[in-house]
Amino acid sequence: MSNARIFISYSHTGNGPKWKTSLLQGLQVFERHHLLDVWEDGKIRVSSFWDDDITQAMARAQLAVVLLTPEALESEYILTREFPFLRNRQQRDKLRIFPIICEPCPWKAHDWLRATQAPNESNPLSELSEAGVARTLRKLATDIANELSRVALADLSASSLLGGEMPAVRGEQRVQTYLDKFPLTRSGGQREEKLIGREQELALLDLAFAQPHTSIVSLVAWGGVGKSMLVRHWLQRLQREGWFGARCVYAWSFYSQGTKEDRQASEDSFLAHALEWFGVQCEPTLSPWDKGRLLADAVTRERTLLVLDGIEPLQYPPGPMGGQLRAPGVQSLLKRLARTANDTEHRGLCLVTTREPLTDLADFQRRPDAAWGSVLRVDLGNLTEKAGAALLHHAGANRAGAAEIKPDDKELLAASHEVDGHALTLNLLARFLARAHGRDIRRRDLVNFEEADRKEQGGTTFKMLAAFENWFAKSDEFGARQLAILRILGLFDRPADEGCVGVLRKPPVIAGVTAPLFNAKFRFAGLRTGLKPISQEDWNETVSFLSDFGLVTLQPAFDERQSLLDSHPLIREHFAKKLCKSDPKAWRAAHLRLYQYLRESTENQPTLLEGLQPLYQALTHGCQARLYQDACDKVLRDRIRRGGEAYTLRELGAYGSDLDAIACFFEHLWTRPVSGLIQTAQAWLLNEAAYNLRALGRLTEAIGPVKAALDVSLRERDFVNAPQEASTLSELELIIGDVGSAVRYAEQAVALADRSRIVFHQVGRRATLADAWHQAGDLNRAVTCFREAEAFQTRNFPEQPLLCSFQGFLFCSVLLGEAERTAWRRLIGYSCRTDSEPLDDRQHQASALKRCEEVEQRTKRTRMMEGVAFEDGLLERALDQLSLARSALFRAILAGNIPASCEPAGRQLAATIDALRRAGQQDTLPLGLLSRAWLRFLHNDAVGARADLDEAWDIAERGPMRLQMTDIHLYRARLFFREKPYPWRSPQEDLAAAAKLINDCGYHRRDEELADAKRAILGTN
Repeated sequence: MSNARIFISYSHTGNGPKWKTSLLQGLQVFERHHLLDVWEDGKIRVSSFWDDDITQAMARAQLAVVLLTPEALESEYILTREFPFLRNRQQRDKLRIFPIICEPCPWKAHDWLRATQAPNESNPLSELSEAGVARTLRKLATDIANELSRVALADLSASSLLGGEMPAVRGEQRVQTYLDKFPLTRSGGQREEKLIGREQELALLDLAFAQPHTSIVSLVAWGGVGKSMLVRHWLQRLQREGWFGARCVYAWSFYSQGTKEDRQASEDSFLAHALEWFGVQCEPTLSPWDKGRLLADAVTRERTLLVLDGIEPLQYPPGPMGGQLRAPGVQSLLKRLARTANDTEHRGLCLVTTREPLTDLADFQRRPDAAWGSVLRVDLGNLTEKAGAALLHHAGANRAGAAEIKPDDKELLAASHEVDGHALTLNLLARFLARAHGRDIRRRDLVNFEEADRKEQGGTTFKMLAAFENWFAKSDEFGARQLAILRILGLFDRPADEGCVGVLRKPPVIAGVTAPLFNAKFRFAGLRTGLKPISQEDWNETVSFLSDFGLVTLQPAFDERQSLLDSHPLIREHFAKKLCKSDPKAWRAAHLRLYQYLRESTENQPTLLEGLQPLYQALTHGCQARLYQDACDKVLRDRIRRGGEAYTLRELGAYGSDLDAIACFFEHLWTRPVSGLIQTAQAWLLNEAAYNLRALGRLTEAIGPVKAALDVSLRERDFVNAPQEASTLSELELIIGDVGSAVRYAEQAVALADRSRIVFHQVGRRATLADAWHQAGDLNRAVTCFREAEAFQTRNFPEQPLLCSFQGFLFCSVLLGEAERTAWRRLIGYSCRTDSEPLDDRQHQASALKRCEEVEQRTKRTRMMEGVAFEDGLLERALDQLSLARSALFRAILAGNIPASCEPAGRQLAATIDALRRAGQQDTLPLGLLSRAWLRFLHNDAVGARADLDEAWDIAERGPMRLQMTDIHLYRARLFFREKPYPWRSPQEDLAAAAKLINDCGYHRRDEELADAKRAILGTN
């Protein structure tokens, strides 16, 4: 199904239009997301036969609402046309009818209406208060959505059976599930929480799941509003019904610590586990972007329900880049899922919860004024006052003084209002009052909610936790034990396993943290001899008590997995802040013990990413204990990186995990390492941060640590590292599109290289400067710099006289420039005969072909050199193949025999793109994709060409790689300007965007190509 269709029958006279408007307002939450298609006669088309339109609408409806007023029951059209038609469909098709008694009227005279239960029973809406009407219509809207979603979900199950995807017997359903990271039920003895006030959201999720063209739903809300609980209850409903045709259900929760904005998290473990679970085989060193792409393809292979809970640690915090995913694998996964959705094939749903809107998916987001869009963003608000009051009552606050009260009592409504309907705060408040103050809602005055910062995430929750803290502190030893456990959980940014908790429970006591968890030992005559840990029974009792409050959750041991103790991130954050501020010595001592335990209990050098997790966790605790140098040397460099092997990068591709670890050593993220490190360690961390950021496509962030490292090198007069750092800055500035800065840093790099007198730098830094001049449009200077670089190379290494590897690839790009422009002119039908250009087409073509031949000869020679100098590395082969493929493509276009002549280019491009992916070379991959898009278009594969252009755009936009974005705009316009419809907005807009980027970036290498395209496509200069 697409949108569920509803027909509204009402009278135009009397108050009928008013009641219709009120009903539409109740349905608005579903209709604005284009989940329901509500038909009423206001949608009759101009110049159409209105009677035919009404009949068609009734025939297509999946549900009908009848608004009963005196005027409706006197309308000849309603009585003679609409009622008989709807009654017939009710009997024949089991059409669900919702009669709404709006005003007193003789509706019981119609037996078929009398047999259908009205949602407001027999009470006319006109006799209710305004609030009562709103509640009734809101419930009606939810009932309608539930009914339609029930039908839609049943259709999903039926379609799976018909398609042979699943057996007919529910008990034999072959549904693969992975819910270990997002358990749906609590452990034995822990109370399940009831979901209150989220009926509409549950119905909305049902409708979205049943809609083929909805591929992603993002639930956006601050912490504690109830996103995870809503998802958990929804999944429980689906599970009870056999998952409604889903073949795979996979859920993953990304751990975070409270609301802090500098939080870092890695996607590596998720990608590795999910790829293995979905049966995808790939090299561990594949870039995260390509892992996400492969995972998306696997997810859509069968009908899948994918849940990503709490992904905000993978996003940038509020600010200029707020909401953007800094995790390339998850970004690639979500974008590919959004792009592959369609109206005909139901491939499942990805449900994401986050505190920040997913800005990366804005282009795919469905909007109220446009039904198109595969991404549904749902902003989850706080509970209504009535729902909040009901939650308080259900959770235990059901007295006012000594008197029992109902869920709609004014005291409960006032309390709900005071905390803005914040679900977590309401739950904690009710349980606090139930246990500590006789369930009396009036005792909420013990919590200073009026002092809560309403602009801070968790503001009211923190005040509630302070009340708990005060109560526990005034209690006996039992209360002190509860505080100790909460302080322990504040040490973690993830669920605490029994090993970590166990080591904290062992002697010696950590003053300020674990003292209440020990009892005094006595000998005869009452002599005290020391302390011993409390019994396991006492520990379990304390944990159970905290669980009853909703302050902790216990996940029991399962198979080989240890039991886990956890609490809401806001709760962890509160107790972490309090302990760190009030007793920093205790804070450091507790982290020291965890650091030592994890370091000593983990094998020396684990080979798998999963095995490395305890060492990554040890780094977090070691840095909190201020053992920066020890953690850096003995854990990060010796055991994780394995010295100079860079094991985690070269063998596992764990760039995100390493970057997450490196972040622990920074006072100011990426620019100022902690002062507790020696100078060489600080320099190493700066360069490693830059390298990992660049590998993850976070190019703008990578500039900061390189600048900081260059400043250190210049201050220390380190001319061994300074030339490379200045060159790296030039490369980064060039990629993100600041050509002027790229030239300046490259000139500085050449000057520093000459001071160093290191030939490697003198050659390489000149190649960097040549590339910058090339992009700036100064071809003569570019060629001169490349020739100078080769002169240095020849004098010092006569057996290797040519630039090779990446430097040789850059030189080949310069040499192919004329062939590229001539090929584009040939393709778009633009003649070279102009007053300003006396050369004719044949002369241009001959010159271009000569350059292609030179590139092919150089590449053959450099490939022989690379086999010795670079051990025939993957990247070197990929770059050589790309140069040869582009040359072959240009030759084929210039020869005019495209199908036959392009075969070598096609084979080389396929191998090139595969090699670039395996080499993790995101900087150059878009160029390979653009070249293949060109080739595919020439082979009449417009779909494939568009797919390559879209993937190139996704990669380039992430950087942002503004020079690559310019090229993509030009490619779109030049390849597809004759296509109807144009796949993007328009060729004019693409050319305008390219022109703006060229001017903004100083990317004047493309000036002539832009002018050619404008003349050929727009007929202008």
